[in-house]
Amino acid sequence: MYVERVGAYGIGFDENGKIPVAMTHLYNGKEGYFLLGGGIENDEEHIACIERECLEEARLSVTPKDFVCKGEYYQFIEQTEANFYGVGYFYYMKINKVIANPTEPDHILVWLTLDEIRENASFHIKFGQLNKYT
Repeated sequence: MYVERVGAYGIGFDENGKIPVAMTHLYNGKEGYFLLGGGIENDEEHIACIERECLEEARLSVTPKDFVCKGEYYQFIEQTEANFYGVGYFYYMKINKVIANPTEPDHILVWLTLDEIRENASFHIKFGQLNKYT
């Protein structure tokens, strides 16, 4: 049996063509890099989720714009010993500004190129879907 997790994520570029992501330490001690965004809370709209998560994870003010794609994946999470079925909705977003330090202490805002993101296994979106948009 799989536990469904629905989330919304933002993809935006700064003036140098880099994308903001959250760096955190994984249970195995390695660094993990994740697009800003996360799980939908209650009946939250995708746009509101992205705005909230960007503020929580990176203290980054953003304006989500166009829908890019929907991604789905199945994953076994070792530390919880649970099977997850993830559904992610991805949007382009305008990056406004960094407001302050993140409120989630295990998240650090870093800026990566699209190639660096494509090479990183932490991302569960299939970036081939984004090639037609970037």
